[in-house]
Amino acid sequence: MARAETDHGTGGCAFLVGGAVRGGQVIADWPGLRRAALLDNRDLKPTLDLRSVFKAVLDEHMHVDANTLGQTSIP
Repeated sequence: MARAETDHGTGGCAFLVGGAVRGGQVIADWPGLRRAALLDNRDLKPTLDLRSVFKAVLDEHMHVDANTLGQTSIP
């Protein structure tokens, strides 16, 4: 999984909005804040690679060919 470090730590969130979004839900896998659950002993551990979210939007909403997504856009 790609890891981008910022001044806010490693874990984050994504919001999907718009008419095509079936909303009203939170999708999460909360790892907790115990020291043993932290990434590098300090950051909230990411549990979902956001590239999978982007890939789903491109595939299901924008109809980008799955082969193109897998080989060139988002391997």
